[in-house]
Amino acid sequence: MRLLFWLVSPMLVLSSAAMSHEFWIEPEDYMIEPGQTVKANLKNGQDFKGGRLPWLDRRFDAFQVSDADGVRDLTGTNGNLPAIETEAADGLMIFAYDGRPETLTFVSFEKFANYVRYEGLDWAVAAHQDAGLPDKGFKELYRRNAKSLVQVGPFAGGADKAMGLKFELVVDGSPYAPGATEVAVILLLDGKPVADWPINVFTRTDDPKGALTMVHTGDDGRAIVPFPEGAEILLNSVWLELVEGKDYAWESWWASTTFGRPKR
Repeated sequence: MRLLFWLVSPMLVLSSAAMSHEFWIEPEDYMIEPGQTVKANLKNGQDFKGGRLPWLDRRFDAFQVSDADGVRDLTGTNGNLPAIETEAADGLMIFAYDGRPETLTFVSFEKFANYVRYEGLDWAVAAHQDAGLPDKGFKELYRRNAKSLVQVGPFAGGADKAMGLKFELVVDGSPYAPGATEVAVILLLDGKPVADWPINVFTRTDDPKGALTMVHTGDDGRAIVPFPEGAEILLNSVWLELVEGKDYAWESWWASTTFGRPKR
């Protein structure tokens, strides 16, 4: 049902116990050989499980990739699955998706409260009530800022970087550096580090249930994320602002980043 809403209407009605529906870029392979084609899906779901979404030009303002050849706009055909198919340049490839605004309506305050608590934004419950906002039928305007990191060929240096998204997760270095068992990530808003902010970490290994943990950024906007051998990682963080004078009560940006390393 969630997928149907995503495809047919920009006006979404929250129907699950919590919003907590992530949007991410999921490559078919995170580490590939030179000369291969990178294929990746756009996914929408929860806890690293979800449905595939096709390429739709109307869903984003910008969709770029950065690699050894520089930064370029990705191109695609509306309706294509997988959404991304592009030639690979040796080294680290950084995919960045800047989605257009979408609106959802909360059918009850409980839905909103569950959603913000799931994202570690408990303060929003009191803020909503203190502002005298209605307990149902209110709206949120949100945008998706998704990234993914793919390693082409053997690691020979290279690092993630900011791609100009409003709200963005940046790996400090590369998750594909040999022997890495954890990565440092930096959370940016308008290019500046965000201190003391929650990041949900979804870790998928051989265990089909996966694991969800939460980390918080320090004063420098950095957080440490474990990266075990054989794991895929989805990082997700939500920036939420109370809005006045609009037909929506809240505005948010959803940042996600994925990377993964198969077992040798």
